[in-house]
Amino acid sequence: MSKYKRLKIVGGDTPTEVLKVDKHKRQVFGFANVSVAMSGDLITDLQLDQILPADLEQAAYDFCKLAFSGTGEMHSGGVKGQMIECAFLDTEKIHIILNAAGNDPDHVAKIEMPARWWVGFQVDEDSFAKVLDGTFKMFSVQGKATSTPVDDGERVAA
Repeated sequence: MSKYKRLKIVGGDTPTEVLKVDKHKRQVFGFANVSVAMSGDLITDLQLDQILPADLEQAAYDFCKLAFSGTGEMHSGGVKGQMIECAFLDTEKIHIILNAAGNDPDHVAKIEMPARWWVGFQVDEDSFAKVLDGTFKMFSVQGKATSTPVDDGERVAA
């Protein structure tokens, strides 16, 4: 039995939306995936998949190893952009970063950051136009995983 409760993400309620756009550089930033909500619940995404934090961390590292080849658009096509930023974040890493920046350790100890994967991409003009006009509102990882069914019909990706 997992220590996580399940939280379903429904259309329009996604933690993987584009959060920052630099129009002059054609760069987009946000979370490629969020495994656990701030409430501590394991997220079930729009494809009915759940990703455990350790698996998300490994996926982020594996993606970095392959990202030099660029990224496509909507899981297909040729290279439309390059990854320019990537970090797997969790409470431990946020504490390290904030403490290294000289923040009050007592304040830092109270901060929680469940597992999430931050990315930034430099994209071509056509794809960037789709970000600006709202066609592309969130990130989607072009990857494959093996799913394991769980008791309620949802799948845990590994």
